[in-house]
Amino acid sequence: MKTVAGKLDIYETFLNDGAAEKSVKDITEVTGLEVPDALVELLLRHNGEKKFLGFLGHGFLSTGEIISQWQTTGKIMKQMSSILQKSTFTKPGNKTGLKSLRPTIPKTEADKLFLK
Repeated sequence: MKTVAGKLDIYETFLNDGAAEKSVKDITEVTGLEVPDALVELLLRHNGEKKFLGFLGHGFLSTGEIISQWQTTGKIMKQMSSILQKSTFTKPGNKTGLKSLRPTIPKTEADKLFLK
């Protein structure tokens, strides 16, 4: 990586300075997942990107952004789980009562979440 950094002097322009070790450990505390050593090393060197360039087609998130994305995804999953638990699964026009994989969300729940 040092060889590439010497030839391409763009790291300081596009990447943040390294993360504090505590910030990297916070990822494990919040997510309950072990952060791979290679990612720890990368985050300690560069804590995400300053501007979205797309690192291999994806943004290079900082430790704070990783935690925020994890928490946001968790909230969405809880909401979807709640909706699906309250939903019935029926086939349109099915008068026999057999269930299929098409959810029928109660209108009041859909209104609360999507039609504000």
